[in-house]
Amino acid sequence: MPNERTVTLFSTLRQASTRCKNKLVRKLRMGYALADVFAWKWGMLVRHGNFADSMVAIHEDDVELLEKFGGFRVANRTRESTQGAPPLNVIFDPLRHSSCTHAMWVNPCLMFVPIRVYLDALKAFETLVPQSATSVVMNRGWFFDEEGRLLNRPNHSVVSTQHMKPILECFHAFHIFNIDRMLRTGSYWSGEARDPAPFVVDANARMLMDVDTEFDFELLDAYVYTRKIDFEEMKGILSEGL
Repeated sequence: MPNERTVTLFSTLRQASTRCKNKLVRKLRMGYALADVFAWKWGMLVRHGNFADSMVAIHEDDVELLEKFGGFRVANRTRESTQGAPPLNVIFDPLRHSSCTHAMWVNPCLMFVPIRVYLDALKAFETLVPQSATSVVMNRGWFFDEEGRLLNRPNHSVVSTQHMKPILECFHAFHIFNIDRMLRTGSYWSGEARDPAPFVVDANARMLMDVDTEFDFELLDAYVYTRKIDFEEMKGILSEGL
């Protein structure tokens, strides 16, 4: 039953990112880094969330990250888990040390996702029968399968997409999954109906700014700098709705 489940707050950090070097610790022109924002957000989640535990996994050589998360429970990542794209159960191996049944993995690279999104998702998951959940947005574009068939079958006489049946698109703000299944199979979920259960987020464009590449980093930096969003204002943005 859902009330027998316990959820640990979890994330995996590394300085040796491949497509955007040192993206977590490189400072934006406004004087703070993604990791600074995430460490503050992490503290707020630990304080306000109904999590049974929390754990952030960092390799012992990633000194800058360790310094930023020194006040929290930190598990050691293996060097293998920080190189390239290893299997998920290698990345999430530190969860062996958790006594919880489930984990909510939080993406450190989506800076503008507010704290209430994670807390609302956790509350919703407590009432769900499915063993997993993930963050999705509704996309009303035209989508085709590899054979060229329309997936959401629009009315061909309608040009506007606002009346289209939406496709739910994962945007990786968080994933909630069964720890035992992850460690055994290396999978978040089965992919069957409602495994994962979709948690729909009413996301604006800046909430979707996921820093994967150099261009993503430059875009985020330009947005923050143009609007002169200092660290205090960022805290206010992330705290909205609490």
